[in-house]
Amino acid sequence: MAFSKKSGGTLSALQAAYQLGITPELLTAYARPSFRKGTDEPRALASVKAPGQLRFTASALDEFDRYLREPWCDEGAERPNIPAAIIVHLKAESRNQCAWCGSGTRVETAHIEAWSHSRSHHHHNLIRLCSVCHGRHDSDRTISSEDLRARKHELVAATRASLGIRMDAGGVLSASPRPARHFFGREDELSRLTEALDHGLSVQVSGPGGIGKTELLLQAMNLCANERQTIWLDIERHSTGSAILEALRIALSIDGEPCSAFDVPFRLDQCSARLVFDGIEQGTLAELDELEDAIHDIHEATRNTQIITTTQVNLAKVPADLRMVVGALGRSPSEALLCEGWDTRLFTNSPMIDILLELCEGHALTLRLAGAIASHLGSVERCIETIRKRGASGIALPARQKHDRRTSLNLCLDIAFEALTNEAQALLWLIAQAPAGLFRGQIEHDHFPIPGPVEAIADLRRWNLVSSNEPGGRERLTCLSPVRIFVSERWEPANRKRARKLKQSLFLDIALMVSIIEDRSEGSDAIPYMISRYSEEMPNIKFMVEEVLTNRYGSKTALLAADVCSSLVRYFFVLRMADEGAQTMLKAAQICLAAKRADKAASFAATLVGLARRADSETVAVAERIIADVESCCPLDDGAEGDLLMARTMLALDANDAEQAGELSREAFKRFKEAAGKVEQGRPGDPKILGEELVKARRDGLHNDRAAALRLHGDAQLAMRNFEKAAEAYRHSLRHERGASIAVNRGQTLHQIGNCEGNLGNHKSAAEHYAKALNIFLVIGMKEFISNASCELGYTLLDVDFPPVRDGAKDGLAACFEDVNWELQACLRPGAFDINRTFVLARKIFGTVAVGIFARQSGLTGDWAVATAEKMLIPFADRAVSLEEKMGCMILNIPLQLAFLVQEIETSRNVDGDPETGLVGELLAFCCAVDARSRTMFRLADWFAAYMTRELGVVGLTADRVREFMTNYDDDVHDELDLERPRPASTTD
Repeated sequence: MAFSKKSGGTLSALQAAYQLGITPELLTAYARPSFRKGTDEPRALASVKAPGQLRFTASALDEFDRYLREPWCDEGAERPNIPAAIIVHLKAESRNQCAWCGSGTRVETAHIEAWSHSRSHHHHNLIRLCSVCHGRHDSDRTISSEDLRARKHELVAATRASLGIRMDAGGVLSASPRPARHFFGREDELSRLTEALDHGLSVQVSGPGGIGKTELLLQAMNLCANERQTIWLDIERHSTGSAILEALRIALSIDGEPCSAFDVPFRLDQCSARLVFDGIEQGTLAELDELEDAIHDIHEATRNTQIITTTQVNLAKVPADLRMVVGALGRSPSEALLCEGWDTRLFTNSPMIDILLELCEGHALTLRLAGAIASHLGSVERCIETIRKRGASGIALPARQKHDRRTSLNLCLDIAFEALTNEAQALLWLIAQAPAGLFRGQIEHDHFPIPGPVEAIADLRRWNLVSSNEPGGRERLTCLSPVRIFVSERWEPANRKRARKLKQSLFLDIALMVSIIEDRSEGSDAIPYMISRYSEEMPNIKFMVEEVLTNRYGSKTALLAADVCSSLVRYFFVLRMADEGAQTMLKAAQICLAAKRADKAASFAATLVGLARRADSETVAVAERIIADVESCCPLDDGAEGDLLMARTMLALDANDAEQAGELSREAFKRFKEAAGKVEQGRPGDPKILGEELVKARRDGLHNDRAAALRLHGDAQLAMRNFEKAAEAYRHSLRHERGASIAVNRGQTLHQIGNCEGNLGNHKSAAEHYAKALNIFLVIGMKEFISNASCELGYTLLDVDFPPVRDGAKDGLAACFEDVNWELQACLRPGAFDINRTFVLARKIFGTVAVGIFARQSGLTGDWAVATAEKMLIPFADRAVSLEEKMGCMILNIPLQLAFLVQEIETSRNVDGDPETGLVGELLAFCCAVDARSRTMFRLADWFAAYMTRELGVVGLTADRVREFMTNYDDDVHDELDLERPRPASTTD
C-alpha cells in the first residue's frame, strides 16, 4: 500500500519541519497567509502547490528562517507578542515543563539571547523555563546563555529524532514500488498505457502471474506527465476483499483524518487520486466478488479518480476505459531479459538459445529464472538438459505432451529451489508467510532461527526469487505470487516441525515490532507515527491473529497474539474504524477462551463492547455472546469480573437503563480496586518472580480500568441528570488515568465535566473545562472532537465572559474552522444530505463562530465564513432540489451570515470604537428575521445581548429585553431597542 506523489525536489511537511527543527504544527502556522512576526505585514513561508499536501523548497525554508532571525521590531519600539503558535511549539518541545530542571509549575517562555540584543522571537532563541530557572538565567547568571543553547540543541535534536521516526514510518506509505532500471520491449503497450494515464483513463491490465503487468504499469507511471496522488494497494498483502478496503481507508487517513467507508469516494476525488489495485488473483483472495463490487462502486461514485487494476482474472464487473492484455515478450526483449545481470557470452554463443527462449515463451519471471539456472550450471545446454530431465514430473496432466508457460515456470522454480541452500529455502518460505514482507535488517540481525541469514538472502537474490521495496535499513523483502504459492506447497510438507518453529519466531517478531511501535507512540504528537507504522504492519498482524485463531498453538503463542490485539485499540479508535476494531477484539477474545484464559477474554469482551457501540447491531449481538461465554468460565478473578461488569454497563447505557448502568459501573470500580490490592499475586502463566516493571504495568492497567469505570459511572449519572455526582465521578477518573491514552481520555472527560458544570449553571467552570478539552483535542488532532468542544465553549460564552479565550491562538481557532469544514464537506456531498445531521452541524458552526467573535478574531472568523459560503454552501444551494436541502442551506447560512455581519461592524469602528449605526441595525434586523425555531436553537437573543454589552459596550441591555423585542417584531408591534453606548469623557484645554 502506498500514498505517494512525485516530489520534484521539494520537501514534505515532515521533511521541512525536520530541516527547521520544529514541529509540523508550527511549520503549518508559518505557511498560513496570516502569519506575522511582529508589526510587519503578514508574510507566509512559501509553499509549493501540490494536491492534498504542503510541500516546500529548501531555499524557501532557508530564506524564511533568515527572515525570522532578523529583528522583529525597530530599536526602541514596543516589543511584539510572541506568536501563540511558537509558544505552543515550545510547550511541545519541552513537554510543557521547565527545560532545565523539569518542574511543571510556573513555566515561562525565556529568551536565550536577551531581547535587548537579539530583538528576535525566533523559535530557536526561545526556551521554556520555570520562574526559578528563568531568574537564575536573567538575574543570578548561574545558568549561562551557553548552557541554555546547549540544552536547546538537545531539545531540537529530540524533535528531529521524533520527526525522523515519523518519516521512517511513512517511507513505505509514501512511494509506489520502484520501477526497474532496465525495461525490455513492450514499446507499444508502454506508449498506450502512458497515454491512457496522461488522459486520466481508468485501466485494467491483465495477464498471467509473473508476466510483467506491474512493471509495465510502474514504467508508464514514471513516464506520464499527469502527476496524481497515487494510492497503491498491494493485493498480495491481504487475504480478503474487506481487508483491502480497510487498507484503502487507512491510506486515506494518513493525515490523521479518519476516513469512513462512506467518505472514500469523496477523499479520492479530493486528492485527484490514481488508485492502483495491484495483483488481483482468484486463488489467493477470498471475497473476490465483494472486491469487484467495491471497485465498481468507487468508480461510479468518483468523478476525477483514476482506477488502475492489474489482475490475473477477468474483472468483468469493474468498468475500465482501457483493457490491456499483457502477452509474451518478443524474441529480442526476451533474450535481453534472459541475459540481464549474467555473462552474456553464455547465451550469445549458444546454438540452443532459441530452444530455451521457446521454452520460456516470453514469460518475464520464467526468463529471469532460466537465466539464473543457465548461469548457475554454466551453459544454456545444461539448463535445457536439466529442464528436460524434470519434464515428466513438471507436467501435471497425463495427456499433456509438451510444456506451456505454466509448467515451464514450475520447472524453473523447482530447479532454482533445489539449487538453494537449506537455509535459503527456509528463509524463502518464511518470507512467503509474511504478507507485508520482512525487513532485511531483522533477518540479518538473527531475529529468526536461520543460520547464515546474509548468505541466505544473497542466495535468494541471485536466483531472482525475492524483490524489495527500497534500499537501506528499511528494505523489505517480499516474493511474487507464483513464487509464494510454489514455495508454500513445496517446502512445508517436508519440513513441518521446522516450519512451525519458524512461524512462531515470526509471531514473536511481529509482537516485538508492535511493542516497539507502542513505546515510540506514547505521546500525543506521535499519533501519526503510530497510524503509519501499524498500517504498514497490519497485513502481518492480521496473518498472525488469523493463524493463531484457526490453528492450535500453545498458550504462550496465543497470549502473544492477544497482546498484539490489545495494542491496536487506540489505532482503531483514532481512525474511527469501530467495525474493524470490534472484529479484531472478538478474535482476541476467542483466542483467549481457547487458551483457557478467561481473565484476558473478559478484558477483550469489554473492549469489544466499547467499539461495538460505534459499530453495527450484529457486532453488539456477537459481543453479548462472548460475554456469556466468559461468564460461564467460573470462577473469575476480580479484574475479569470488573471487565464483564464494564461491558454490561455499556450495554445498559445503550439500552437507556441509566440506573442499572450506575449500579454496574460502581460494582466494576470496586472489583478493580480489589484487584489492585492483589496486583503482586501471581496469575496463570506468570514467572515465579514478578519483576518491578510487570507489577507497575499491571498497577497502571488497573488504574486505567478504574478510570474507565468511573467515566462510565459519570455517563450513567449524567443520563439521570445527577450532574454533581457525574462531575465527581469524572474528576475522580482523571486521577486514575495512566499511559499513552491519557490525552484522548482526558480530553473527553474534561468535556463531560464541562457538560455537568454547564447544566449546574457553573458557566465559568464549564468554559474552563471545554477550553482545556479543546486544547487537548487540538494537540492530538482529533476530528469531530475539536468542533464538539469549540461548539460547547461558544454556547457557554453566551452565559459568561471568559477572558482567556481572547488569549487563544489564531492557529487554534483556524483549526476549529478546519474541523467544521471537514464535517461540512461530508454533509454537503451529493446524495449524502441528512437534515438531522445538518441541524447538529449548524449548531457546531454557530458555537465555533461565537468562539471566534468573543475571542475578538472577527476578521479571521468573517473571512472563513465568506470563503465557506462561496466554496461550499452556495454551490450546494445552487444544486439543491428537495425542500430539506433548501432548508438545510438556510439553517447553515445563519451563523455564516452572522460572522460576516460582525466582521463588517468591527471593521467600521472609528477611533472612539463606535461602529456604523446602520450596520448594527442590519445585524439586529437579521437576528429578528431568523425563524423562531432557529432563533431558539442558536440562542440569538442571548448572543445579541452578550455581543452588544460585552464587545460594543452597550449598557443595560438584557437577553430578556431582546427576546421581547423579537416577539414584538414577529407580532408586527412597534418597538424600539435602546442600544446606548457610553461616550468617552470629553477633555478641554
